Amino acid sequence: MLYYGTGHFSEQILEWVTPLSPILGWNYGNEDEYTGAITRWGHYNTASNWCRNLPIIMAASDKMPPLPIHEVKKEDIDFNDNSAFHSFVISDGDNMQWTMGEFLDSPLYYGNKDENRSPVSWTLCPINLSVVSTSTWNRFVTMKKDNSSVIEYGGGYQYPDEFAKNRPNREELLIEFARRMNWHFKKLNIKIFGFICKDVFSKEARQAYEIYAREIEGLTGMVAIQYSPYNMGGDIIWVKNNKNIEIPIVTAKFSIWSGLFDNPLCGGPDYIAALINRDAAKAAKLKEKKNPLSWTIIHAWSDFSKTAHSTDLPIKGYNASKISDQLLSPQVKNISLHELLWRIRERHYEHSTIH
Repeated sequence: MLYYGTGHFSEQILEWVTPLSPILGWNYGNEDEYTGAITRWGHYNTASNWCRNLPIIMAASDKMPPLPIHEVKKEDIDFNDNSAFHSFVISDGDNMQWTMGEFLDSPLYYGNKDENRSPVSWTLCPINLSVVSTSTWNRFVTMKKDNSSVIEYGGGYQYPDEFAKNRPNREELLIEFARRMNWHFKKLNIKIFGFICKDVFSKEARQAYEIYAREIEGLTGMVAIQYSPYNMGGDIIWVKNNKNIEIPIVTAKFSIWSGLFDNPLCGGPDYIAALINRDAAKAAKLKEKKNPLSWTIIHAWSDFSKTAHSTDLPIKGYNASKISDQLLSPQVKNISLHELLWRIRERHYEHSTIH
């Protein structure tokens, strides 16, 4: 069935559709309104209205096994290094049409040809992409650098805190959705789950986190951003997995996003680098305080070419992360998000009986 716009008629359609269905394409109007409606009826959206020739592309998917991703291993991390550590993450990877389009070839994103590429991690849609266009996913896997990480972004565009809230069996649907994702996570070796929430700290959000932790096996951790603003100060929520081990849901400390002038933890790449350096310097002066472990979300579409100084133009996407990285003080190390999550876990375990 096709539908367009939001309102009473679209709500009736979404109620009628079997829960946990993918809603394809993109709609008209405010993003949070139509994506919110999809979410509240227990579905997820794929931004795929510009994806071309999907029936033909998908025809060979069952004959082309998807490759597993590779991430840094825990045993290869030097936990005795007490530097300040930070990660940069590019947003909007749940936009499947983008990842199937110019994403892999654009020098502003994954197609950057820097010989010594600055560490940056990527929100993506591995589950949907590996099914719809296995060749695109496999190409991404073969291009991946060791100093980057992959985040499954929502299992499709949905808000965990609002998921299936219009249904009488929200918890049951959350569990089934997580179990479906788990099958793909294991197959693709995905270790990080990320998502956008309307209210990161709500009890409904925590219910979803707890279900994800129990049902998705082998998660190193999760990352959460707010719909607006993305960053929530770096706060961490701990939940237990099915082995009774605590794993973190880490919010972004900062966001690199153009035009959000009323947010003191949001700004251009040079401004955010100064804040990261400030935090590291403060911790160094307080010997009893642990060095910062934090991350920054980079709005994929923000362009800082007119406000930041660099010869790498335009200043957006990968170039924004690169500029911030180049401005970090020597006491700050830029690492992959997977390594950062392991460091957060190990520090937490030092003060906990749960391991």
